Amino acid sequence: MMQFQGRNEIGRTVDLHMHLVPGVDDGPATWVQADELLGRLRTEMPRPAVIVATPHIRLSMDRRVRSSQEARVLDYLAHANTDGPQGDFTVLAAREVMLDTGRMQAHKLDSFCIPGTSWILVELEPSSSWRTARRRIGKVIDMGFKPLLAHPERYRWCERHPERVLELARMGTGIQISARSLASSGPVSDVAWELLEAGYLHLLASDAHSAADAILSAEFGSEVDSRTSGAYNLLTQDMPLRILDNMDLPGLPLFNRDG
Repeated sequence: MMQFQGRNEIGRTVDLHMHLVPGVDDGPATWVQADELLGRLRTEMPRPAVIVATPHIRLSMDRRVRSSQEARVLDYLAHANTDGPQGDFTVLAAREVMLDTGRMQAHKLDSFCIPGTSWILVELEPSSSWRTARRRIGKVIDMGFKPLLAHPERYRWCERHPERVLELARMGTGIQISARSLASSGPVSDVAWELLEAGYLHLLASDAHSAADAILSAEFGSEVDSRTSGAYNLLTQDMPLRILDNMDLPGLPLFNRDG
């Protein structure tokens, strides 16, 4: 799998969670739809930029399905990186791993990691309890990997007790909220903004599934900074670059309203 080898300089925008590959999950269904999203990213994301395509995968997924997905991902990377991996717009690939009841194996997890790192983007079944969340994320850590939890704002245990993400962070988990959640409405959006304003997160990623979704653009950054001054660059540049460098993340809260 392609690895990022460019210099991780300050000012590089990094999106570690996006559904770009056509026909493998609930992201773009066709190459045309995938190119619509890619074209918007090329136009609106500040350069230089690194994007990690993260198709959904389940621990319980059949090996033949995983192999088929792998082939599609490799085809997509060749298509998306027309300027080469060292240009100012680079697309990498990992997976968004559903920690379902499938067997957790080290070699399998390693193949799902963000390239060149032991960080792995994980999600939970929507109905997962807090106890289940802690147990399954803890097992990832026990196996020597660094879990990056996608969209905690969607889980009922987080909606009721947002401070629980602090415990996950103390365990070594990265906390990532979605621009897609912030740009929506309703309870999920409310919880996402609450986490951001309290500093109960490490990263912001788009989780874009189509060209209509929010992306990490200058316009979106201004909206975030209007609510929490100075947060945007920290969450989309400084912290995700630490992950690309396979570094640990600091404790939470990352910041607060008083700075």
